[in-house]
Amino acid sequence: MRHAWLLAIALFSFSLSAQESEDGANLAKRMLVTGKMSGGCGIMQLQIQYQQNTGLEGGTNFIVRFWTAEAARLGMTLDEYAGQCRRVVENYQEFYEMFDSGE
Repeated sequence: MRHAWLLAIALFSFSLSAQESEDGANLAKRMLVTGKMSGGCGIMQLQIQYQQNTGLEGGTNFIVRFWTAEAARLGMTLDEYAGQCRRVVENYQEFYEMFDSGE
């Protein structure tokens, strides 16, 4: 009976530890996706700002075509991609504050 309890405790402890690593793995994946997406979203934002400042002929059409194609490559519409960008910026800020608070 004593061995059964020890085994049960060990299995329970193992499952808790596995759950913690899974949560850590999910956090790591979210951080990687956030990092990658935030780069693309930042480029899109810079292109839009540049076009607004310069008013290049055909620039707006180019930006829309380019980012529509990029969104489609990722299986999204341009509106969905822009929505993802808003969430990515929020995630990025959350991660920044998480790591910045230690200073």
